[in-house]
Formats: sequence, structure tokens, C-alpha cells
Amino acid sequence: AAEAEAAEAARADREAAVAAAEKEVAAALEARAAEKERAAAAEERAKGVSIALDKTEARLAEAQAELEEGIKYASERVGELDDALEFAQDNLRRKERELAEQADAAARAEKEAAKARAQAEYDAAVAAREAAEAKAIAEGEAAEAAIAKAEREAALAQADAAKDDAAEARAAADASYEQAAAAERRADEAIAG
Repeated sequence: AAEAEAAEAARADREAAVAAAEKEVAAALEARAAEKERAAAAEERAKGVSIALDKTEARLAEAQAELEEGIKYASERVGELDDALEFAQDNLRRKERELAEQADAAARAEKEAAKARAQAEYDAAVAAREAAEAKAIAEGEAAEAAIAKAEREAALAQADAAKDDAAEARAAADASYEQAAAAERRADEAIAG
């Protein structure tokens, strides 16, 4: 009876051990399944992260390409703007040089005009003075001519008077000659008689 109880106790212990072992195995299998599920979920998350990373890298590469294209365009544009600026500066320098030359030419022309104006004023003054002198000379000559005319008229009057005197003298001489001739004839007749 004691052995039967011992055997029964041993069998009970074995069954309890088997049940405990089966329970541990079941718990281990559940834990394994849970870990497997977590691993699968982690793998899915990793795949999602990898896909997102690939997309991010693609976007980054696209952005890098756009950036390089923008840099290239900006560089070309800056070169064009530099050329345009240099051209504009050259034009500005040329315009400034032309304006300076025009200003110099205008200053020279103004100086020449002032010189010509002064010369013209001087020539006009000289001409006016010469005209005044010529007018004075002409007036003097006119006065002298008037005096000479008056003197000539006086001389002509004197000549006419002298001519009249000479005619009278000639007439008187003729009369005296006639008287002398008559007296000579009378004397001759008296002598003859």
C-alpha cells in the first residue's frame, strides 16, 4: 500500500511536471509567436523606413539636381549681367568722354565767340571812329568847298567888275583916241589952211 501510494505520488508528480513543462512550452511558444510578430512588425516598419528613405534620397537627389541647375543658371545669368554691366559702364564712360569733349568744344566755341564778339565790337568802334573822322573830314571839306565856292564867286564877281572896268577903260581910251585923232585932224587942217 505504501508503495502504491508512493507510485501514485510519483505518477502525480510526473503528471504535474509534464503539465508544468507543457505549460512552459505553451508559454514559450506564445512568447516565440509574439516575438515573431514583433519581428515581422519591426521588419515592416524597417521596410517602410527604407522606402521613405529611398523617397527622401530621390527627393534629395532631385533637389540637388535642381540646385545645381539653379546654380548653373544663376552663374550664367551673373555672367550675362556682368557683361551687361561692363557694356553699360563702357557706354557711360564713352558718353562722359563725349560730353566732356562737347563741353570743351562748347567752351572753346564760347571763347572764340567772345573773342570774335570783342573783335567785332572793336572793329565797330574803329569803324565808327573812322566814320566820324571821315564825316568830320567831309564836313570840313564841304565847308572848305563852300568857302572856295564863295571865294570863286567873289573872284568871278571881281573879274566881271574888272572886265567892266576894262571895257569902260577901253571905251574911254577909244574915246580919247577919237578925240586925239579929231584934234590931230583939226590941227592938220589948221596947218593946211
